[in-house]
Amino acid sequence: MAAPAIRSPFIDSGRVADPTTGFSFSLPVGWHLDGKSESGNLSLVHETTGSTLSVQLKAKAMDLATEFKGLKLAAPFLGGKWSRIGERWTKLGKLKTGELESRRDHADGKTWHEWNLVCVQKSQALLLWFSVPEAEAQARRADLDQILASFEWLKK
Repeated sequence: MAAPAIRSPFIDSGRVADPTTGFSFSLPVGWHLDGKSESGNLSLVHETTGSTLSVQLKAKAMDLATEFKGLKLAAPFLGGKWSRIGERWTKLGKLKTGELESRRDHADGKTWHEWNLVCVQKSQALLLWFSVPEAEAQARRADLDQILASFEWLKK
């Protein structure tokens, strides 16, 4: 009897893949898949800095402009003192993607740099929440750029 197909997020040959949601991307050095990850809601953690990347699927999306507006409206209310740095259009793989850059000061005195992104593919929104200690922003941005450039939608 054949083994059942792998449907949960996994790492293979240096790539994170979520076959149920239908995407994969290159895993930067020093990052690992959080054991609580599941299809449509996965998390990566940087081993030495505590930086995190959450990738979440929203099954019924509006158009990209509406989804990006919703992300910009929600971001300030996710805890801590929030300040916008900027926003821009970028690419996730080959898809146009809205990116919001911000800084968040928490009550414990720690400041985090954040990049929140959204794209729409086949009426689904994919949200990326990338949060790093402020002192690590430049180094970890290179990791985010690697993920964005290597992102691929899998054929389902």
